[in-house]
Amino acid sequence: MSPNSLNDVLVALGLSQEAGEVWRENWPLSEASFVPDNLPFLGESFVSKACQTLKMADEVKAAFLEALSLFKKNYSLQRLAWHCHFILFKCPEEQTAKIGLWPMLPRQAGKSADMFYAVVFLSGLKHIQDIHQKLGIPEALTLDTLADLQLWIYDYHKKNGIFGFDKKGWLLNHFRGKIFKLGRLQFQPGVFPYDFHVFKNSSGQKTVMLAGANMCFRRDGMFDGTNKIFDPDGRWTSKFGIKDGHIHGYPVSPCGQALPSPIKLPISDWHEVLKKDDPVLVIHIPATGPLIHSDCGESFQQAIIFFPRYFPKIKFHALFTVTWLLDGQFEPHLPSASNIVRFLMEFYLHPVPNADDQQTFERVFGKKIDDINNAPQDTSLQRAVIQHVKNGGHWRSGGGVLFPEELKWGEQVYRKGDFNCQNFQ
Repeated sequence: MSPNSLNDVLVALGLSQEAGEVWRENWPLSEASFVPDNLPFLGESFVSKACQTLKMADEVKAAFLEALSLFKKNYSLQRLAWHCHFILFKCPEEQTAKIGLWPMLPRQAGKSADMFYAVVFLSGLKHIQDIHQKLGIPEALTLDTLADLQLWIYDYHKKNGIFGFDKKGWLLNHFRGKIFKLGRLQFQPGVFPYDFHVFKNSSGQKTVMLAGANMCFRRDGMFDGTNKIFDPDGRWTSKFGIKDGHIHGYPVSPCGQALPSPIKLPISDWHEVLKKDDPVLVIHIPATGPLIHSDCGESFQQAIIFFPRYFPKIKFHALFTVTWLLDGQFEPHLPSASNIVRFLMEFYLHPVPNADDQQTFERVFGKKIDDINNAPQDTSLQRAVIQHVKNGGHWRSGGGVLFPEELKWGEQVYRKGDFNCQNFQ
């Protein structure tokens, strides 16, 4: 075996052969171009300049610089860093398929072992800058998007007490030009994953969502099994189809509940605008501060201009997201003027299969709460979440869509007209 063989590297770094299998297939791809002690992105000059470009906080920059000591004269670690860099930034997308399985370095590799992947991703700064520059995307937008690297380094520190980074699969989107932060929110081209059907009438003034065929719901309009709670006595199954000139189906209220009373819509007056696997812009909500309502509206306006301008081949039928923030139960538990309530009321909400409260507790409390009686109650949101659980309730993530042509932020367009929440009750 040569000193650079994968087996030797794994042994030197204290990684198991089993863990290293995720690199074996592609290991030869980076072999010929590896030169020990000659990786510029492991130099202090590169790291300092990159941190400055990304406006990293001083303590995060210090963590990066401290991590460089890991690589000095450690050819095994240099070899692995080069391999990861090569696969991420010099190979076709299919070579990154196993990135989520790349193991963290064991602590025995060094004090800053948890920063290994942060250094690897920082090495791709010029790669993504070049991609965006060729597209004409403003540099300020590029840097704002890449600020997620520091955000997740801080998140790692919050959870583990040391600086590190482990969100490899997620940040690959940022450093491969697949996601963009446009003001308060992030947007990523994707597809609508659920078998719901959204129709608009000929005038475009009415919108209704119908459940797909054979969806199983509880009597409360959530999917059976939400929060791992099943409703054997009250569950019902939806049907969907076209017959005798009408679209037959079970509606979903804009407030997010599937309803057991079927409706029919004349084909002559209604056309489908969204179905499973249709292209959408997926909305992501970074934890960067308050969800100011006007800021969110500006982000949506930017998104519907940005993608046609810089990616004219990307078509999207709607904007879509699944998040704890779209749990319609927040409406009766928070003031109507709260950012969360105002945000969710702009969407046409829908239930999500296998939804649970994991994200709710992670975002509201920073961790899972084993004993609700000992949960912090420092904010009105924390108090509302706790009180609902003490009353026997369960929080859950929800989905929501909105359409570019109906983007009248602040007007809550899906809560008006014939198919509003009240008329579905």
